[in-house]
Amino acid sequence: MVIAYSFQRTKYLVTVIFLTAYLLIMFSFLGLGYLGVIAERLTDTAMGCAIALAVGYLLFPRWEADQLPDLLAATLRANLAYLRQLADRLAGREVPPTTYRLLRKDVYVASANLAAAFQRMLSEPRRTRRHPTEVHEFVVLNHILSANISALTTTWQDASTPNPPVPPESRRVLTSAQAALSKSLKSLAGPAAIAPESTAVPTVALQNDVRADASAEAAQPDRTLAEQLAFLQKVSSDLSRVTEALVA
Repeated sequence: MVIAYSFQRTKYLVTVIFLTAYLLIMFSFLGLGYLGVIAERLTDTAMGCAIALAVGYLLFPRWEADQLPDLLAATLRANLAYLRQLADRLAGREVPPTTYRLLRKDVYVASANLAAAFQRMLSEPRRTRRHPTEVHEFVVLNHILSANISALTTTWQDASTPNPPVPPESRRVLTSAQAALSKSLKSLAGPAAIAPESTAVPTVALQNDVRADASAEAAQPDRTLAEQLAFLQKVSSDLSRVTEALVA
């Protein structure tokens, strides 16, 4: 008994083994045969497993594939908001640190939930899986997108580092990336799933910044920044392509 409870929080297998032996010894002190106790225990376990399998597979099945559309939409929504704060920084608008941390947390939580659901789906019967290849590609692309947005954002977080000039072409690329994510989110969850500011930023505010920023046209553009923004657009377009395959 001492050994069983000593490993209760660290080694569950050790606890089960020694607790079983302890219970068999106690039943033998009561005059009950240990073989009969074992047989009853095995019978109860077999009945419990049968009931659990019948309920889980036949009566009330809850497959992970049915939950994936909501998780995919939540991930896209979080990444769209994360990308929008990057667009605000590029446009010269201040993003409070607390707001950035909350947006980043939403991306991490949504990505973790989606990855966990995908792993659980792979452990379910093959007949219940839906588009496992496309979902895996979506998970990978989502991770790449959020990682690159985070890497770009850190450049603007340091106040001592002067912000490089952003040419209008690069802002148009960022507008296209936001539009691709908005289209994917609309395909998964409908127009109501997109917040008003999600559509307003790429279509109005950011385009106004592009037309108003004449100084950026004459300034020397940052080639590395342009390539990074172009990569974000490519990843967003790939996400849109995979989303279309998932909803088809």
